[in-house]
Amino acid sequence: MHKIFYSWLFYFMCAHLLLLVVLLFLNIRHLWPEVKKISKKTWLILGAIFLFGFYLRNAEYWLGPFLDGYVYQESAHMWILHGQFVKSCALGNPLDCKLFEQVLFLPGFPVIIALVHLVFGINSLNASAVSAVMSSLTIVLVFLSAYLLFRKSSVGLLSALVYAVIPINIIYSQSGLSRPTALFFFGLTIVSFLIALKNGKYITWLWFAVSLSYFIYLRPEVYAIIPVFLFFVIIFKRKEIGTFSRSFMKDRPQDFIVLLRLIFLVFLFLLLQLPALNWLLFGNPIRNLPGNGFYGLHLGGILMTGKALWLQLFNLTPGGGESLYHYIFVISVFFVFGLLILVFRRKKENFFIISLFLAYFAVTALFYDGKISGTGELTYDYFRRSLMLNVPYSVIAGYGFYLVFSFLESVSLKRMLYPSIFLGILFVSVNALNIDFDGKKIKESYKIARTFFSLSLFKDVRAAKAGDKSLINPDSDYWEIVEKIPDDCLVITSMGLIVTNDYFADNKRKAAQTDLIFDTTENLFVEEIKENKCVYYIEDRQCRRGPGLYLCGFLESRLDKEFFFARNDYLVYKVKLNDEYL
Repeated sequence: MHKIFYSWLFYFMCAHLLLLVVLLFLNIRHLWPEVKKISKKTWLILGAIFLFGFYLRNAEYWLGPFLDGYVYQESAHMWILHGQFVKSCALGNPLDCKLFEQVLFLPGFPVIIALVHLVFGINSLNASAVSAVMSSLTIVLVFLSAYLLFRKSSVGLLSALVYAVIPINIIYSQSGLSRPTALFFFGLTIVSFLIALKNGKYITWLWFAVSLSYFIYLRPEVYAIIPVFLFFVIIFKRKEIGTFSRSFMKDRPQDFIVLLRLIFLVFLFLLLQLPALNWLLFGNPIRNLPGNGFYGLHLGGILMTGKALWLQLFNLTPGGGESLYHYIFVISVFFVFGLLILVFRRKKENFFIISLFLAYFAVTALFYDGKISGTGELTYDYFRRSLMLNVPYSVIAGYGFYLVFSFLESVSLKRMLYPSIFLGILFVSVNALNIDFDGKKIKESYKIARTFFSLSLFKDVRAAKAGDKSLINPDSDYWEIVEKIPDDCLVITSMGLIVTNDYFADNKRKAAQTDLIFDTTENLFVEEIKENKCVYYIEDRQCRRGPGLYLCGFLESRLDKEFFFARNDYLVYKVKLNDEYL
């Protein structure tokens, strides 16, 4: 029996998710009056956009950059096998783990992966499938968000189409990162909030509160944008709040019922948030990092992030390394145009979607931890964090397209030509990137086109995904290195999760993750090395900057190394303990 069934946190998260699903179905009858005027033709077009977006996101599966993709799937894996919500196994193999690595995140995404594991069997690509499917479903939520805001199905369709073709969203949605899945709950929270504002039903406000709570379990920085929702409750419901305040002083019984309902709503939200708050305030290992982990704002953070976002939206990245392809240039122009018009029109609905974009921009700035050089080079860590801007970005860009198409319609352009115009913009944008910028080639058009016209579906490309090194990490070199290391060996590496991955058939390799070698754990590593007659060490850049890290001194002083082979940036050694430690 899987030990996850002995974990109270598993049952708590399942109950939270089940409550959300129940409230979603209970609110379908309240959603229907808001969308029943949408024509069948619009639904058919949305269906086509969804299928296209689904195809793009499920063409290939790989494991995401900066450990994100493998961390979440390994966390779900360890949770099922050992009943402990941890980041990974740092020493040994999944079945016989001697040292767990501390968890760095909340369990919202891992529990979904774990449920898929329990139904379909444990496979690391389940994480990639979940993020791809959930990101595809977000296309529908982007449509609903735009439609509920502007009451124009054309705005909704254009917003959904914009979201469907954002290159960085497509690439990351295939990778098992948490953010593509979090975008689904972001869209769900926006839709439930807008419907609750419209109909005022208590059951819908419950749906919003539970959606927001689960959204936090995907991305804890959501706490920082809660004030946006509270502020717009006051803005949209100003008259009702004023009426309630005046009547409450008259001791009307029905007002006390309203107050009790509000108290219960807050109580339910806080009850659902207890594990999240406990982790954030007490159990969060990131608290000990420089800048206090979360929200370690430093001078210039907002300005640096503004520059980073501007460069990213318009693909202006002439700084070192391989070039990037994040967004479609022309669509970003329409985004800026739509943003300016929304500001000048000064409607409450306009400022709501703008505020969500700016709020998440501020959140990204608060924990932005890198420098942007004068050449415009972005730190790699920024790319995945800025992905959460995609939902409001799509709605605002979709509105910009709607304004331009409305003008074209006023000069008698047939509406049936809109898709052709959009696809023409996409074609021109992709091919316009095949130019020199400051003497450097941005990207080959055919490589970019593969993002939109892949010849595969549900394909495992973990070890073969080729592309920008800032997006694809680790590269294929690492997989080939591990494959050359004999099976049933202990592999000492800073990328330990890959070794225990199920990519290799009947894999019996054990991992010793160097990041967990401390003075308090080194004896565990020594004993594990003693027990294995076949031990290999994959050296990367981690210890080439000098012996400053404790693990580097440990590896240098305790191990005798025999060179095995080199591949690009990696050196592989066959190692054994020094005689004095045997």
